[in-house]
Amino acid sequence: MTTACEGMRVIQISGSMAGDIAGMVLADNGAEVIKVESPDEDPSRAFPGRLVWGRGKKSVVLDLDSPEGRESLVRIARDADGLIEEFGPGRAEQLGIGYQALSSANPGLVYVAISGYGEKGPLRDYPAHEDIVSAKTGRMSSQVGFREGPIFTPAPIASYGAGMLAIQGMLAAIYARKTTGRGQRVSTSLLHALVAYDMSGHNQKMRVADPGTVKGVMVLAFMTPQCKDGRYLQMCSRQPHLFRNWMRTMELERLYDDPVFAKMPDVFLPKEEMDKYADVIQEAMLKKTSDEWLEIHSREDVGSDPFLTPAEFMALPQMIENGRVATVVDPTVGPTTQIGPLVNMSETPSVIGAPAPALGQDTEAVLAGLTAKNGSKKAPSTNGRASLRYPLEGVTIIDNAFFYAAPFAATLLSEMGARVIKIEPPVGDPTRRNWIGPYTKSMQGKESIILDLKKPEALEVLYKLVAKADIFLHNFRPGVTHKLKTDFDTLIAINPRLIYLYGSCYGSNGPWSHSPGFHSTPSAVAGSGIY
Repeated sequence: MTTACEGMRVIQISGSMAGDIAGMVLADNGAEVIKVESPDEDPSRAFPGRLVWGRGKKSVVLDLDSPEGRESLVRIARDADGLIEEFGPGRAEQLGIGYQALSSANPGLVYVAISGYGEKGPLRDYPAHEDIVSAKTGRMSSQVGFREGPIFTPAPIASYGAGMLAIQGMLAAIYARKTTGRGQRVSTSLLHALVAYDMSGHNQKMRVADPGTVKGVMVLAFMTPQCKDGRYLQMCSRQPHLFRNWMRTMELERLYDDPVFAKMPDVFLPKEEMDKYADVIQEAMLKKTSDEWLEIHSREDVGSDPFLTPAEFMALPQMIENGRVATVVDPTVGPTTQIGPLVNMSETPSVIGAPAPALGQDTEAVLAGLTAKNGSKKAPSTNGRASLRYPLEGVTIIDNAFFYAAPFAATLLSEMGARVIKIEPPVGDPTRRNWIGPYTKSMQGKESIILDLKKPEALEVLYKLVAKADIFLHNFRPGVTHKLKTDFDTLIAINPRLIYLYGSCYGSNGPWSHSPGFHSTPSAVAGSGIY
């Protein structure tokens, strides 16, 4: 089998997490990723994460402050599909290796620039550091429900998000190049990533005026109760039936005698009322140990996860059975346990490659292997069209997913020009019942149609859409799509070229595959809640 990015050559000129992660994912999927590094070893190479982010790449040492180093970079770029740099606004142009210079040598090059705050505006020259960007943009002030004042969040959301946006931008531009024959310049930033991601950065006045409107879903449906053994569980009873299941396991169904509580979790209540109910629930959860509750929750369809360390997370059978763990033997530290591929693909599976390279280990081979005429890459083939308005123009996506993560993925593709048709039941996507404004982000840029897929006439409409679509997206738990007759085998028989994407919480396989999950529970089990 081939890999999804087989045949691609990508240059990475960066030392930060965002560019490194972008290069790693491309390398995991078959791209030849050449990391250009300075002769002075970057101190960040000492970070343990570099053993993961550097895997599968080649290391080429070039002094880009010298004419010889810049000339070598141009030669490599003539034979490349894409380039990722994190110099900061204007620096590459000052060196003479910006987009205009390199695209003159290779018109098909897709050039991706990652900055801290974007390339215009008063913050453009601020340091592009994760912590500074998070503080400056308000990320640390929007952690609701903990205490007054800013909250430091160690998870590198901005850097990881910027890396993902860089990948999407590069691949979309390469897709567009098949039509136009030309590359283009793509830019993103850590700020872009936070703006795209942050569901909690809602209207400040609403938070001040009525904290209950924020704490409603956080305190109860996403409560973090302590158990008899002193351990905590992260709950995710966001759907009414899951919430009722949870109340039943605690023998708290009497609370539903209150007509207001009967609307949980889709209800506004003052903070005092929420705190009262939270105290009752906490008292009930203290009656059993965390293991006892987890066994009950698994049996009774209640969403909850334990808080694990990263090492415990990587050893989970759920991770291993879904191919999310890889062992890479590093020449300096020996065998390492690393995160595996981000997705499983049936026809073009990802492959975790060689360990992170030593500094400059591939310089001689890469420079010696450049093609004739200083590396003139064959011009990309086109379909004859001169231009596109958007890079994903002509792509059609059927979005049959609920809530946020999977629908949000389709939103990002819609912003690059894909047509997204969202399928909703008569009652609508549950997200429409959220009172937190940014959740509407997952609805933007789409067309919405109502189809009750339990009815044959609705399925007939869906099948006609699928026949002309490029991608079908869903995030239902295993077994649901077979009941609805929207499973992979059914839809691929209708459209053999269809990309069928399952954006699940825990994966298609393993003991947790049928468990309910929202963003809160994987965060706990992955270890981000320990620190």
